[in-house]
Amino acid sequence: VVNEDTKLNGMTAALASISADTTLTQKHFLVKVDTSGGAVTVTLPSSMPTGKVFVIKDDGSAGSNPITIDTAGSETIDGAASIQIISAYGAANLMFDGSNYLVW
Repeated sequence: VVNEDTKLNGMTAALASISADTTLTQKHFLVKVDTSGGAVTVTLPSSMPTGKVFVIKDDGSAGSNPITIDTAGSETIDGAASIQIISAYGAANLMFDGSNYLVW
């Protein structure tokens, strides 16, 4: 299944840029996070289709202002309640397995 914002001709996808706390939706896929103004929390939605992927990427400031990735419900991220990106240009690739999120 291909996410609706992904195009197979050249494998392009919509890029969302955020700089404040944001709860993602099923329409998100690639998310660039600007933390130059302070730490940002990205909240992953509950009840996603199995296999739904989110890619969260720091644009260079997470070494000073971390990105916290949390879930909207009781889901875990590799068994944890939340994870952080704490290095400049760090990234997290997350997939929903039907119950929880996996980092890969």
